[in-house]
Amino acid sequence: MSDIWDKVKKAPDGALQVELEVDASCDEAGINRESERTKFNVEEYCEVSGYSDDSWNQQRWGQWPDDRFVDSVNLQKRYRQAKKDFKEIRNEEEHERKILREKEYLSRQGIQRLPSEFRVNHPIPNVFSGETREWIEDFSNSFGVHRSVAMSLLFGVASIASQGKFKVVRHDNHSELVALYMLISMSSGKMKTPMMDAALAPILKLEKELRANSASEISKNETARKIYTDMIKKEEKKAIKTGNVEAAIEAIESLKQKMPPILFPPKLVLFKFTLEGLESHMYEQGGSMSIAGAELGSFKKIPAAKDDLLLQAWAGEPYSYRKRDEEIPISNPCMSILLATQERTSEKLLGAQALCEDGLVSRFTCLVPPDLRRSYGHIATTEVPKKSKQWLDDFVRDLDGIKRPHEGWYNLTIQQGGVGLREWDAFYAYTQREASHNGTPDVLRSYYRKLAGTALRFAGLLHLFEAVGNESGLNPEISDEHILAGIKVADYYAKHARVALDLSANSALELAHRVVDFISGRAGDELTVREIYRALHVKKDVLEPALFLLQKHNYLSMFKYKKSICCVVNPKPRNMFC
Repeated sequence: MSDIWDKVKKAPDGALQVELEVDASCDEAGINRESERTKFNVEEYCEVSGYSDDSWNQQRWGQWPDDRFVDSVNLQKRYRQAKKDFKEIRNEEEHERKILREKEYLSRQGIQRLPSEFRVNHPIPNVFSGETREWIEDFSNSFGVHRSVAMSLLFGVASIASQGKFKVVRHDNHSELVALYMLISMSSGKMKTPMMDAALAPILKLEKELRANSASEISKNETARKIYTDMIKKEEKKAIKTGNVEAAIEAIESLKQKMPPILFPPKLVLFKFTLEGLESHMYEQGGSMSIAGAELGSFKKIPAAKDDLLLQAWAGEPYSYRKRDEEIPISNPCMSILLATQERTSEKLLGAQALCEDGLVSRFTCLVPPDLRRSYGHIATTEVPKKSKQWLDDFVRDLDGIKRPHEGWYNLTIQQGGVGLREWDAFYAYTQREASHNGTPDVLRSYYRKLAGTALRFAGLLHLFEAVGNESGLNPEISDEHILAGIKVADYYAKHARVALDLSANSALELAHRVVDFISGRAGDELTVREIYRALHVKKDVLEPALFLLQKHNYLSMFKYKKSICCVVNPKPRNMFC
């Protein structure tokens, strides 16, 4: 060791390493190996030994005895282990201090309680006036719901009442049918069925009147068709007896041409349906049919491969189906949908992968309204004031009085060169940019691609609210004011779509509630992410969004320790978690 010490003493100040030559002895095979160069880290030795720079200089210049230095390889190993242990202890102490800091921070922060589900709490756009605005206020007050619910029901009823008679024309190659697919997602026990009944009452009342008025004509039609059918049978029997087939064919063809077409009882809305029944009803009603209800049971029976009718009816594109080997065309189909259902049920429709891929889900205008807290003593009457009820009855009746053209639609045009058209072009550019973002889910991309067209549909309905019933007649030109209003309404519903169609966020919220239940039922304020995902039987990558959500709401704090992610739970009482 004296040779080693001599070399160390000769090392210059600040040297970190001293290179030593060690004579190697013969190995077990009897081979005398050449001398090797070994490195000894002086700074590491000083740190492990606890020496300061001054003490090391004293030892280096011979003020300490040689036996205080490294005597053997085993001593070096113990020094290295001591350094490792010291580092481990220091890390553990830092970890404990980190936990104390996080607990202190969380104890000062108020827990922002998780919502039961994601909702959008924004006031509705200020685009309504007069009796339309009054109906929305009266309806929302009568049922104690957010005004967005009343607004959505009114749009849905107007879409049903229009029966596909109108189109908003942007230019020759772009027009939008004035019809909506509306989906309202609400919590259980929020009187969805009574609200739907109240909103659809004018539609059902009109349907009943139309059926009563057409009953006599339908009966005459059935009698006339029966007579012609009997006459055709007589001609067939006569031809069999006489053998004069050619004369019988001419007579039968003449009778078929004189036979009046079959008349069907008026039907405005369906609550339960099958795909085949929906096709038949649309054909019987001249291509127009609506679906309404508080359940989605009928939609579950429509496979994604057979939803072409709903896709083509959205734009009024021609559709045909086969019945008894006969091709039956529907030249101008139109569909309106108004649904109000629970959030779990709506997620099944919006989360259907096949329906998302073919574009049906992105055609829905979604609403996820907040639950209102009723003031003390406020009782929902569920009875809309008579004045508002009468206004909606008159509006539906006047809209029905506008007869649908035999082939085609009434075209509602936009003022050319006006501010409304310029704003719509800018809104169209905005929606296309939103649809091109890489982080946007595919279903939301598809939704944004259609959003500008949906704005024209809203503008058309807002135009009808004011134009229908005027003594001067229906003005076919939509004002700039209504175009701007339609853009505001479409942008409002886009906020709801970002919540309703982002199912991953909804899943994270549901899982976050499970995590809260888990940490509330266990003792201690410290645990690892591994403990959580093993207890809940979920994968780590699935759990992470829920944990980040809980961290954002101050339920816990996360930080990395060694190879694990540690969680420090807010030390506030567990009853505040719920």
